[in-house]
Amino acid sequence: MRLSQTLLLERPMALYQLRRNIGSEVKQTAITYKKERRATNAKYGKFREFSFETGEEGYNTRVRVYGQQSSRSPAWVHCTCPNFRYVWDWVLTQRETSDLYRTRNKPPDVRNPQRKRGVCKHVAAALEWLKKERGL
Repeated sequence: MRLSQTLLLERPMALYQLRRNIGSEVKQTAITYKKERRATNAKYGKFREFSFETGEEGYNTRVRVYGQQSSRSPAWVHCTCPNFRYVWDWVLTQRETSDLYRTRNKPPDVRNPQRKRGVCKHVAAALEWLKKERGL
C-alpha cells in the first residue's frame, strides 16, 4: 500500500486553495503549454490534465482538474523540479493533491518542518496560466 493511501487526511485541495501561497516569482518563470488530455480516475471520475514545460531547465509540470472545471474543482499537481520534490510533494500527497512519484518516502523535516502546504514556482506559473487562459 502506498503512503498516499495510508495517510489520507482529506479530499484533494481545490485550485483556489493551491493558489493561496503564490508569490511574485511566478512572473519570472518561463512556461510553455504542451498538451491537454482527458481521462477518468476510478476514485474522482473525469479529469483534464494539462502539461507544461516550465523554467529555463524545462521541468515537466502537470495539473489535473477533476469534475466540473472551476476554481473550486479538486486538483492534482506535479513538477519534476527539486523544490517540489523535497519541499512540497510529501505534504501535498497527504491531501491526495500529488503522488510520491520518484520521491523519497519521508516528510520534509529539513526544508519544510512545519509541513505547510504550497507549490513550487513552476506549478504556480501553471496555475496562473490556467486562470488566465482557461478561466480555472
